[in-house]
Amino acid sequence: MEFTCWFYDSPVGRFTIVDAYDDRLGPLLELRLDGIPCNASIQTPEAAADAVCNFATGLFEWDELEGEVSPPTELSSWTLSEDASMWAPHTL
Repeated sequence: MEFTCWFYDSPVGRFTIVDAYDDRLGPLLELRLDGIPCNASIQTPEAAADAVCNFATGLFEWDELEGEVSPPTELSSWTLSEDASMWAPHTL
């Protein structure tokens, strides 16, 4: 399985963007907050980062913070990892 993960430790938990390819399942792209899938419709890792930046994740605990916190504005500001353990839930 090919695997790339970006993460951002926010005030409400760890966001992860997972871009993976599984031989059986095909391409996998997910945006999660502490392991909980976000409801945002995303097509690319960049779109996932935009959803976080624009407080449009579909997760109330994050989206309600618009104007109160300053998340990264681009995917390049997230931490990149090829370590699958970064996909796991994380508690600050």
